Amino acid sequence: MDLALGIAVSSASQIALFVLPVIIVAAMVMGVSFPLIFTPFELITMFASIFLVYFITNGGRGNWFQGVILVGFFIAIALGFYFIK
Repeated sequence: MDLALGIAVSSASQIALFVLPVIIVAAMVMGVSFPLIFTPFELITMFASIFLVYFITNGGRGNWFQGVILVGFFIAIALGFYFIK
């Protein structure tokens, strides 16, 4: 289980560290401004999701209730981004 969690978390972080610079370079090539200014809601959801995933994966085991918590948090974030401008 530790190997699977390590692969999942490191893969997600590697994608994030690769995609953001590519998007910035692509925006420069297209002549579009892409500032890295995030709203407070975006920052709160980012830190809350990191916090939640850390504490759920910290034990190395999972159950259905933790899955329900993650799916519920995902739905809450999606609804928040839908209703907040």
